[in-house]
Amino acid sequence: MVGRDLRIRRFTRAMEPMLNLIASDVGRSITDLQPQIELPDLRRLLLDAMDGGSRQPRDIRDSHGHWYSLRILPSLGHDGKIDGAVLMLIDIDAAKRGLDFAEGHCGDSAGASGDPEPEPANCESEQDVL
Repeated sequence: MVGRDLRIRRFTRAMEPMLNLIASDVGRSITDLQPQIELPDLRRLLLDAMDGGSRQPRDIRDSHGHWYSLRILPSLGHDGKIDGAVLMLIDIDAAKRGLDFAEGHCGDSAGASGDPEPEPANCESEQDVL
């Protein structure tokens, strides 16, 4: 969680390796960090969320290629006003890799014979795999 000034208020242990956090980072600007995830526009995303902008999840990867869904939501203070933002990372790697596998093996491209049936023949549609 960060305040309107983008200073870290608190974080969970699960976020420590993702953002390279240590206990003494509380009070430090989140933009000073060197995260292990691809977040080139983190400042803009946080400010947009606090200003009522897009709250759509984004698929991002860490430095090892592991996939996460990033969600940034505004945080409400005791007075009911937005006083910061909460950043959440949800592990979607297995689902993302499964979808990539299905698209690669059961896509709708024509086979070598020009037959419009997907390859391999046991894949009827992408929905069957999902």
